Amino acid sequence: MTEQIYNDFTTKLLPEIAKGLTITKEYFSDLFGRYVTYLTISDALYLTIFSIILIILLIVLVVKQKTIVKNIMRTANDHPGWIFLLIIIYMLIIGTALIAAEYANDLIKDRFIPEIRVYETLSEQFKNNNK
Repeated sequence: MTEQIYNDFTTKLLPEIAKGLTITKEYFSDLFGRYVTYLTISDALYLTIFSIILIILLIVLVVKQKTIVKNIMRTANDHPGWIFLLIIIYMLIIGTALIAAEYANDLIKDRFIPEIRVYETLSEQFKNNNK
């Protein structure tokens, strides 16, 4: 009895299910193109956001640098927090620049090698879901 159910399932029902799950080449091409467009736009948006943050941090640093350095020299013994503030500002600038460079790299991949970018994104999502 079990053997008959298994044979009916594999020979009759499973091929019908597979027919319903197949997608056409045109639909796949359209879906792939839209996904690459989504990746391109999201990377451009993140790159813009991090670039604006980087520009703002650099402007603040350039404008306030003389004041910060004078305060460090004047109060270095009393308040060493100025040195840490300056280190934190530089670390923020370097970190923001690295993140912006990563999004720029992803944006270049989106434009010129979209297959690799889609593969990386999907494999990243599968790794996160399997944890």
